[in-house]
Amino acid sequence: MTTNLKQQMQPLLDREDWQQCFKLLRKVPKDQRDYNYRSVSRCVYETALSKPGQEGNVQTMRNLAYLYYADYVGNSKDGQCLCDTKAESGDKAIQWYEQALDQERRPHELFYYAMLLYKKATDWYSKEPMKDRTAQREQSIAAFEEILAMLEGNCEGAESYYYRACYGLSRCITDIWRHNSVLLDEIHLLFGLEVHLFGDKNELNQRFLRACHCMEAVRQSEELPRVIEDEQHIPNGAGHFHSPRDIFYMFGRLFEGAFRFGFCQDRRMAYESVVRYYRYACLYDLKTRAPRSILFTHTYEALLTAFIWGREEERFYTAWDEYSQVVRLPEGFRLLCQVRWLILKDDYEQAGRLLDGYIQAGEFVQGLSAYKAGLLRDIVRAAREGTAHLEGAYRPYHMKQLGRLKGHDHRLKWD
Repeated sequence: MTTNLKQQMQPLLDREDWQQCFKLLRKVPKDQRDYNYRSVSRCVYETALSKPGQEGNVQTMRNLAYLYYADYVGNSKDGQCLCDTKAESGDKAIQWYEQALDQERRPHELFYYAMLLYKKATDWYSKEPMKDRTAQREQSIAAFEEILAMLEGNCEGAESYYYRACYGLSRCITDIWRHNSVLLDEIHLLFGLEVHLFGDKNELNQRFLRACHCMEAVRQSEELPRVIEDEQHIPNGAGHFHSPRDIFYMFGRLFEGAFRFGFCQDRRMAYESVVRYYRYACLYDLKTRAPRSILFTHTYEALLTAFIWGREEERFYTAWDEYSQVVRLPEGFRLLCQVRWLILKDDYEQAGRLLDGYIQAGEFVQGLSAYKAGLLRDIVRAAREGTAHLEGAYRPYHMKQLGRLKGHDHRLKWD
C-alpha cells in the first residue's frame, strides 16, 4: 500500500484537505509503515504545520514529534533514517515535543519527551558537551516527576504511564552514578579506593531513596515477590509493562549504587541485595532464553562483576559454569574478567602479558574495547611500577589515583 501512498496523497495535499490526509495515513497498518510511509508522513505533517490555521495544531505536532522520536531510537526495521544523522532526528523530536507541550502537557507526550532526553543524555556516540547531556538528564528527571505528580492517586486509565515513569525515573537516577569514569570505576572495583560522585551528598541520598520508592511501586504493580523462596520454581509471567528480568536488574543497579557509594549504612546488606536481585534477573531471563543466545548478556555480566566487587572467586566461577551452558558471554568480557582476577591476586606480570598480546593483535571484540584495554594496562603498570611509564594521557586527579595503586592491597573494606 505504501508504494503508491505519495500518489494517493498528492491530490489531498493540493486541496489542503488535512483531515483526509491524516485519515489516509492512519489507514496504513502499523506493520507496513516503512521508510516510504514515514517520509510521506513527515511531508504531510510539516506541510500542514506551515499553513495558516494549521500552524498551531497540537495533534499534528505530536504526530511529527513521535515520528522523529521513533527515527531517533531506531524503531524502524529497515534502518533508514529521515534525517542525515540520528542526532538531527533527536533534535527535531525535542523541538516538536516542546512546542506541543507548551500548548498542553499530557502524560503520554511527557513520557516520550522524557525518554528522548534520557536517551540523548546517555548516548555514548553523542558529540554534545557533557554539561549539555547532564542538563538533558536533569530535564528528563523533571519530566518523569511531572508525570508522577499528574497521576499520583489518580492512575485509572493511565496506569501504564505512571509505572513507566517510575521505571524511567529510576533509570535516570541510577545513571547519575553509572559510568562515573571508566578508569575510576576499574580502580574502585579492583582496589576499593573511594570514588566520590559529583553533587550534594544529601541530594544523592534522597534520589536513591526516590528511585527505591519508584521501583517498589513497579514491583508491586507487576505482583512480583520481594524475595523468591524457591529459585527452582520461579513464577512465569512476562509482565504488564516491564519484564521481571528488567525490574530485578534495576533493583540490582540501585543496590550496586548503595554498595559503592554508601547510600546504605549496612554495606554488606547492600552487597547481598546486589547479588540477589541480579541473580533473580538472570533466573527470569533463563526461563525464556534461546540456548546459547548472545542477547541480553548484561544481566549475567552484572552478576559476575558483582562477585568481583565482593572478592568471591568461588561464587564467580560457580555462576560462570552455570550460565555459560546457556549464555554466550562476549569473548572480550571473558578476557576482562580473567585480567581482573589476576590483578586481584597481584599477578601483574600475567595480567600485563594478556593485555599486551590483546592490544598488539588489534582484533578487539565485544566486551573489551581498545580504550578499556589500554586503561587496564596502565593500571597494571601503575600497580607494579608506579606512574612513570604510563601510555595514556590522564588528568591530574586520575594520575593521583593511579599513583596510589603501587603497594595497595585489594581487600574489601565493609565498614
